[in-house]
Amino acid sequence: MRPAHFSIINGAGKGLISEAAICQFKGRVLYVDCSNRFDPHQYFRQTGCIRSLEETLIVRPFTLYQLKSFVLEKLERVICESGVKYVLVSGIWHYAPDDYHDGLEYKTILKRISWHLRILSRDYQINVLMDSEV
Repeated sequence: MRPAHFSIINGAGKGLISEAAICQFKGRVLYVDCSNRFDPHQYFRQTGCIRSLEETLIVRPFTLYQLKSFVLEKLERVICESGVKYVLVSGIWHYAPDDYHDGLEYKTILKRISWHLRILSRDYQINVLMDSEV
C-alpha cells in the first residue's frame, strides 16, 4: 500500500483481514478488532513475528457505537501520539443489524466511520484497510 491509501474489502463475515497481515507492514499498526477474536499468543505461535506484535496497538470496540466514538473522537489523537502508519479495521461485519437493530442506522454510522477514516488517511498520510459491506 502506498501512503494515504484507504481500501475497503467487500466480503463481510469472511474475516478477510487476518492477524497475519500485521506481520507484512513496516511501522506501527493499529488493529481495530471489531469481532474481538485477536489472540496475541496464537498470533505469535502462528507467525513467530514478535517485532510486529510489539509495534501493534489493539483496540476492541464491543459495539458499533463504541467504534464510532473511537474513530470520530479518539483515533486522531492516537495517530498523533503513537505514530501509527497503518489502521486495520477487521470484523466490522460483526455489528451487522439483526431483528433488534435498525439497518439504516447501521449503514449511516458505517458511512460516517468510513468517511472519517478517509479524511484521516489523507491528512496524516496513513494507510487504512477495512473489511465491510459499506
